[in-house]
Amino acid sequence: MMKPMLSLWLLPPQPEMDQLQKQINEISLQSKGKCPPFVPHITIVGAFPCENDQESKILLQELRTKFQGFGSIPCYFVPYPPNENSNKVKEDKHGQGYVLGEGRVVCSISKEGSILWNQSCLSIMHRSKKFMNAVRMAKEVIFSATEEICDIEFSPPVMEPHFSFAYGNFDANLCSSIPSPPDLISTTMSLFWTYPVSLEGVQEWSEVGRIDLR
Repeated sequence: MMKPMLSLWLLPPQPEMDQLQKQINEISLQSKGKCPPFVPHITIVGAFPCENDQESKILLQELRTKFQGFGSIPCYFVPYPPNENSNKVKEDKHGQGYVLGEGRVVCSISKEGSILWNQSCLSIMHRSKKFMNAVRMAKEVIFSATEEICDIEFSPPVMEPHFSFAYGNFDANLCSSIPSPPDLISTTMSLFWTYPVSLEGVQEWSEVGRIDLR
């Protein structure tokens, strides 16, 4: 049986949080339940195992200590592909699927042609030095790793930091009609239970606590 999973997220500030939450809720409503609502976020470290609530609280405190005074993180969104070496439709090196689309909002599809629920409608975020440093520092705490061995690879097939507008069976043709998130400055991380790791489990996800970066 799979262990419970945590994820570390970067949260938008206000008023962008309310604006993005409204968009996510509207997409969920229009999908008639096929796309459950969730808290707007950008994943820093996703889906790592944690034994229980006590362990999650200890980790939260360790992250608060590590990131005390870290400072705000700029979040700027860019068109896909994010660099000239990317293709419009690209199979990731793990063979898990393809990125479909070009522009501010794209989606991911499986090799069989179905929408991948966890990357079904998203915008790519620029890999700023501050954000990448945050990823490295978080992994040092979570995995007791040194900076030299920290893996900074993001989830396939997009393999880039990103903001998701929908989880689920979202119509890929509608992605082009959704505006990308506004550029924003985040000052808050959130440690979240993201278990079960499935579309059906999204509505069971819950917050452990927050980390103030200021």
